[in-house]
Amino acid sequence: MIQSEGLIGLLWLSCFLFASLSDSHDYHNLRAAAFNSQARELTQKTADLTESRRANANLRGQLGGAQTALRAKEAEFEALAQERDRLVKKLADQEESHKAALKAARDSEAALQAEYETEAASWAEARQSLINDYGQIEDLVDAPEKSFVDGV
Repeated sequence: MIQSEGLIGLLWLSCFLFASLSDSHDYHNLRAAAFNSQARELTQKTADLTESRRANANLRGQLGGAQTALRAKEAEFEALAQERDRLVKKLADQEESHKAALKAARDSEAALQAEYETEAASWAEARQSLINDYGQIEDLVDAPEKSFVDGV
């Protein structure tokens, strides 16, 4: 019986060791599977990071090109704004020049009108004087006839 108890103990011990060994083997398999899963995940993240860095570099290149184009457009805008300001000033100067020319033309027209009215008045006086003188000449011409007719 002692032998059988020893066999039973040995059997239990071997079952325990086998179970422990099996559990240990399962534990190591689980750890290896978890490690492999984490390794695959890190490999994927590394690939994603590499792709992200490429995309980032591409976007930075595009951003640099866009910033260069933006600076060119800003310079073009500034040049156009300066040209607009120059044209506005030129137009204002032309407006002032045209106002001055219009005033000079009106002043000249007023002076010519005054000169015309003075000349017209002078012509009217000259005409009246001629009419009066013509009447005197007629009287003189008619007077000798009267004196001739009166004398005959």
